[in-house]
Amino acid sequence: MEQVNQMLLTSLQRLEDSGLEDSGNRQSEASSKVILFGYKAFEENVEQTASRNETQLRKMHDEQRQRYVNERLLRLQSKQNSGLDSLAYDVTRHLDEALVSLDRQASEQIRRMSNRLG
Repeated sequence: MEQVNQMLLTSLQRLEDSGLEDSGNRQSEASSKVILFGYKAFEENVEQTASRNETQLRKMHDEQRQRYVNERLLRLQSKQNSGLDSLAYDVTRHLDEALVSLDRQASEQIRRMSNRLG
């Protein structure tokens, strides 16, 4: 891009220099206009390309940031699920132990009542 820019400027300068030597030369003036028109079109094209690239980079950055946020949320959710699984296991184990203990106590009380009555 810089090379094209430099070539256009060099060509324009040569035409201007030759125009000074041969003032009134319509061909030189027409060539100068063509080069200026081409140079302006080139500049516009570069600006449009830069704008598209910037927009695309922003979009890619936003997508990358969203993926990062999603990955963090998934990790946090996984950690929470793991914690809930552990908590559910502990609660179930304690309930099972409590039920076994209550069953033993009830069986013991029934045995004692049976011994008293019998």
